[in-house]
Amino acid sequence: MNGLRVRIAALAVATVLLAACGGGGGGGGESPAGPPPPPPPTAQLSLLAGNAGGAGNLDGGVEVARFDSPASVTVDFSGNRYVSDTNNHVIRKISADGKTVSTFAGRMGEAGDADGIGAQARFRSPEGILIDKQFLYVADAG
Repeated sequence: MNGLRVRIAALAVATVLLAACGGGGGGGGESPAGPPPPPPPTAQLSLLAGNAGGAGNLDGGVEVARFDSPASVTVDFSGNRYVSDTNNHVIRKISADGKTVSTFAGRMGEAGDADGIGAQARFRSPEGILIDKQFLYVADAG
């Protein structure tokens, strides 16, 4: 396991909060109305699910779940998050309460190319995902 894979796994399932840059425009220095505005907030990174201890394929509580090269995340209208778990060939679901990771579609470690619901579906390196009110769309690289 190389260090890069661990970083990718941790970042792909992380929630990144970026605040817009503030300020009043214009040149440098103080304005006649008072001191300059405070600096913009910095990005904040937190681990949503998984474990930086290495790749794997374990469902369960977010503190023990394992992913293998997660690539993309999307959120449904109820707050559930879906992760394309590329090297496990599945789509994983992180519950809206943020406590549980489960396999939503595909079968862990079984690559293929079959339409279906749940464990009947097969993917070969799913990467991009997007959800609307009715469907979860998967861009399957393989």
